[in-house]
Amino acid sequence: MKKLIPVLLAAAAFIAALILNRPEKTVSVVTAAADLPAGRELVAADLALREIPAAQAPDGSLDDISQAVGLVLRMPRAAGDPILIAQLSEERIELEPGERALAIKVNDAGGLAGLIALGDRVGLTAVIRASEGTYSKYIGGGFRILYISPDFAADQAEPAAASTPAATGFGSTASTTAAQRTDEGIVVIAVPAAAQVLLYDFAPFGAPVESQMIFLLDLIPALDQSADVELSLSLEGREARDAETSGVYLPALVVTPKPTPGGYTAPTAVPEN
Repeated sequence: MKKLIPVLLAAAAFIAALILNRPEKTVSVVTAAADLPAGRELVAADLALREIPAAQAPDGSLDDISQAVGLVLRMPRAAGDPILIAQLSEERIELEPGERALAIKVNDAGGLAGLIALGDRVGLTAVIRASEGTYSKYIGGGFRILYISPDFAADQAEPAAASTPAATGFGSTASTTAAQRTDEGIVVIAVPAAAQVLLYDFAPFGAPVESQMIFLLDLIPALDQSADVELSLSLEGREARDAETSGVYLPALVVTPKPTPGGYTAPTAVPEN
């Protein structure tokens, strides 16, 4: 029996070595072959297949380049980054002849908490804070979303995945771990280049409607760069009509009761049956 012990130990060591040295299962994952900007319509040359350990493949990854060809990238990707299905769109975003693209700063409160997508149409309201009070006015609508900064968009953070060592050739650890979403970001919208009529609809209050001609290419950047202004987005349907508002001055909302002629009379209590 004693002679068998070394044999058994050697056999156990041999089996353990086989298990430890067994090749890890790998899968093919579509990655960016070069740095790619948001809005790019992908072609085969933009993409590459990488073999990585199956345990490190992010959720929503693709295993065939043809699955991504012809689709539009919703967020920028660095060379070597995985291309995920959530980062792709079938809709190509292009400017119409009479449109221009403008970038604005938004936060969670004014940017719909990032719950917007490329191609969505939004309205824009300016909230102006002055020493005498806060004023809010709807500027216009029907503006298409062309770009959302990746760290702001609610649905564009990458799913969590195990950190991938650089030796795997699958990009840096930062690009394969869950993205940290921020509460501020940049949104690019398409606006008309021609002059627009900004209406102040006072008709519901018995006053005439007033208007002024504006160029959104002048107005929106001025509002966006002002320290006393915040811009707020409102999500609109594709068939939504443009809204006409009066604007609101917050101090005017403070209404005090007017004296009742003859003095105030307390209500009479109704006796219980």
